[in-house]
Amino acid sequence: MSTRIQLAGELPTLRALGVEEAEELFRPGGNPDQRGAVLEGDPGGRSTVRFPLPGTPDAGGRLNGRPGEVGTGWVVLSRWCRASLFELVRSRFTAPRSASLAEREWNLYCHLLGHGVGVPRPLAVGARGQGLFSRDSFLVTRELGGFEPLKEWAGRERDPEHRRRAAVALGLLLANVVRAGVLLPRLSVEDLGVKPESRDDVGGSCDAHLPSVPGRLKIRHLPGVAILGVRGGLVRKTLGPKEVHAMLSHLLEDARSKGLVDPGEARRIAALTVRGGSDRRRLWQALR
Repeated sequence: MSTRIQLAGELPTLRALGVEEAEELFRPGGNPDQRGAVLEGDPGGRSTVRFPLPGTPDAGGRLNGRPGEVGTGWVVLSRWCRASLFELVRSRFTAPRSASLAEREWNLYCHLLGHGVGVPRPLAVGARGQGLFSRDSFLVTRELGGFEPLKEWAGRERDPEHRRRAAVALGLLLANVVRAGVLLPRLSVEDLGVKPESRDDVGGSCDAHLPSVPGRLKIRHLPGVAILGVRGGLVRKTLGPKEVHAMLSHLLEDARSKGLVDPGEARRIAALTVRGGSDRRRLWQALR
């Protein structure tokens, strides 16, 4: 069976991930490292495993080998086994055109990174099969250090100023997604992460995962925010108002139903998403 593998530039071989051969990444239920853990599975044939890179210390500080070319830390392996024909047709005939679901997500992550959107960095992608579609595929991404699920952060954080800055950061992140022409119709709070601010970091510098803003407006004191999942994503030349509204409505309804945002925070996120790219006065007012 035909197999194709693509690696990020800093990854010379799969051994840099602690993997001897690609079959370890394709095999359903397989775990490349004994310290790895299964994160999720779904009826669509996708499963997710988190495991450490070589040289990453364990909980007791012990090393499991020498660090490789990509350093230490954790990665996330997503596998698709016998993916649904409907999703494969959609992946093949809508942008970014891809023969497998893993390659679709690889292309979406690369596109978003190129437009300054904080997402996990893709390290390796593979697919096997011949013809128009590859039903079996995998994607390895680097886990974002210091980030936690937005759902957990928002459920715990009660400081109104921290919450205000997080709402601004999220609105700006989504504005960058819109400017990149990426539609994420299934975006939910499960797909978002935040890097919490230190309690004594009020005067600190911007985090590397802050969204970029056009013009000379300087943003300070915002937490890092990132998109951790791009399920169902599409790339357009431009997004229409109805598409942006539908994406925002889906996300904010999900957040409100779980008690994670109040009406004021939802309005701020929506306003910055829709107008953040062009209305600098509104941006300045939101950041004051």
